[in-house]
Amino acid sequence: MTLAKAHSIHFIGISGIGISAIAKWALENQKKVSGSDLTEQKVSARLVENGAKVFFGEHRKENLPKTCDLVVYNNAIGLENPELVEAKAKHLKCISYPQAIGELMEKKSGIAIAGTHGKSTTTGMLAYMLLAAQHDPSVIVGTRLPIFDDSNERFGQGEDFLVEADEYKKAFLAYRPKNAAVLNVELDHLDVYKDEFAVLEAFKEFASQIPSDGNLILNAEDKYFQNLKKSSKANIFSFGLNQADIFSLNIVSNSLGTTFQVKGLYQGEVKTQIYGQHNVMNALAALALAKALGLDFESAKQGLKEFPGAWRRFERKGEWQGAIVIDDYAHHPTELKATLETARNIFPGQRLICIFQPHQKIRVKTFFNEFVQVLKLADITVLPEIYQVAGRESDLQISSLDLVESIAKDSYFVEDVQTSVALAQKLVKKGDIILTVGAGDITKFYELAKK
Repeated sequence: MTLAKAHSIHFIGISGIGISAIAKWALENQKKVSGSDLTEQKVSARLVENGAKVFFGEHRKENLPKTCDLVVYNNAIGLENPELVEAKAKHLKCISYPQAIGELMEKKSGIAIAGTHGKSTTTGMLAYMLLAAQHDPSVIVGTRLPIFDDSNERFGQGEDFLVEADEYKKAFLAYRPKNAAVLNVELDHLDVYKDEFAVLEAFKEFASQIPSDGNLILNAEDKYFQNLKKSSKANIFSFGLNQADIFSLNIVSNSLGTTFQVKGLYQGEVKTQIYGQHNVMNALAALALAKALGLDFESAKQGLKEFPGAWRRFERKGEWQGAIVIDDYAHHPTELKATLETARNIFPGQRLICIFQPHQKIRVKTFFNEFVQVLKLADITVLPEIYQVAGRESDLQISSLDLVESIAKDSYFVEDVQTSVALAQKLVKKGDIILTVGAGDITKFYELAKK
């Protein structure tokens, strides 16, 4: 049973930012859709509005419809999930979200954006370029984009199928794209990869799967550039801030965005609404892929100019108590550093209050010293307790309080996001910049603060 032939599809973990996109595709293709998840999110609420039957709360075997003929499950769930166990007991076809992506990509020209950091932003940038070039792409991205009616997907009639390629549990190895980019390689997902070497091996395997008539875009400044290049039989294009096949000069940033000169594969000035050197790198990767796909420079420039940024990627939420509130998804020390440095550059002389919610005990334990040093870049830090991910946590004895004690000066521990709002009310002054950062429920800060 395939996605195309299935009549009734049940999605386990339907609130996931990726799997919800497949569920939406199923609804648009007149499939009967059901699903389940622990909590309701904006994407799953929309699915319910459009006809999906979704069970929220504890996973139960009774959630599986009697008429179901295919089950798609979120890559993050355990094999002991009662709905998945029941489906297999009934001999139903069960495929993971990555396998579903691979299946949808089979009859298209696949494009995948991989890397430890920057995937969502770069995928969004390239999506805007393809649309500016009058392509009609299908796109699945790990965030919400304004051009997709604030959703995370679109399914077009064109040949291009662009996806954000996740390395968690080696998901991206099921995609099989013709064109791809690897933005960077660092240690992360410590519940899956034991060390950086294991992460590199996964990315090398991903690179090796790009066909010889395809194109692979690589970061010339990444320490594993040569490892990835040697692993691939595809045409290689490099990007970087310095000499590469496509590189940048004269980077100028202000409160309106960033302008820079492009040299190499394209030649000319690019204006964007994005901030930070890390996003210039993302833009260069997207431009290199655009060139490999045959897009003209005017379309690529226009797409970048129109790209407004993505949900929770240095997203300006508004003002509160005379301070600007910016929300960001950063949950790795490298990402957190980029966010804080970007804020410093855009708002020189203003006090930075970083309300950072660490994500997963094992990540905090592994990168403890790095987090401490990076968080010292803020003037004031407020740390809610570590956000724990169901099914992915360890019994490590570590707390956000440990980080606070190591940071010491102007650092505060709070139990949760709600408590961080109460503390911030006492700390915030007019003209401050508040950064709410992390991959958990810290994104609720602004909403709670405005009540």
